[in-house]
Amino acid sequence: MSDDFKNLLSLLDDDNEQLVGIAMAELISRSDARLDRVLRTLQESPNQKLRKRIHQLQSAILSRRKRQLFASEFRTGELSLEKAVLNLHLLWFDNDTLEEITEQWQEFLKGLGEPGEPGSLRKLLARIMKTIHFYTIPGNPENPEALCLGTILEEHIATDFMGCIIAKLSAAHWGFETEILSCHSEFFLMSEGIVFDPRQDWHPIPRKELMDKVFRRWKDPELISLLSYSLFTDAVATDSFRYVHTLGCCIGKRQNLDFLPYPYGNDNLGEGSSREEK
Repeated sequence: MSDDFKNLLSLLDDDNEQLVGIAMAELISRSDARLDRVLRTLQESPNQKLRKRIHQLQSAILSRRKRQLFASEFRTGELSLEKAVLNLHLLWFDNDTLEEITEQWQEFLKGLGEPGEPGSLRKLLARIMKTIHFYTIPGNPENPEALCLGTILEEHIATDFMGCIIAKLSAAHWGFETEILSCHSEFFLMSEGIVFDPRQDWHPIPRKELMDKVFRRWKDPELISLLSYSLFTDAVATDSFRYVHTLGCCIGKRQNLDFLPYPYGNDNLGEGSSREEK
């Protein structure tokens, strides 16, 4: 083990919090293969302060790896819409786990089919409204909770396009084919030529009103990009630097944002966030 590496590890027990933060950031940035092994040993230390910092460092490393994996899958186009929605929630609320958010989502889907299958898309949409009193709000900055699956299912508030995404994924789970459309800044769900309006409790739009609208069809990769751009806007508006970095790299298909001015040109990690902290 090099002296430099040992010196960084020794700083984890320092009384100067700023110095400890610098040491943690340096250790993480090096991606040294030895770090995991050393941290597993140090986490059993009788020194309570050191153990706490080791756990913080391990959490930051895990969050960084999750963000890097998501960015890689995003750039290569390997994400399904459902997987993207789950992972974008985890990117923002990075103290949540994939198991937790997946279980929450599966419980929601299961509830839509009880007692018995929905039978029709109209019944499914009605059950969404009845089960969780789901309603939508216009998209606006500084409201990431209306874009993240877990908080949407808990608080029953979403942007209209996230409402349409949740309805589309729910419909696919129960075997219904749907498309997401937009007209100007409003989003809709369509199936078999019938267009449902999430702002009107998912009621169908009368055909005579459809004649005056020009719709755009959204493919899944475009919806993933839209959701990512929306969260990126929220990250900038709320000064969430590490989210700006990860989402910016995904959207720009870059490995880093060094071309941007400070602080967005740096990978600011910080500690994980939870739904309660946001």
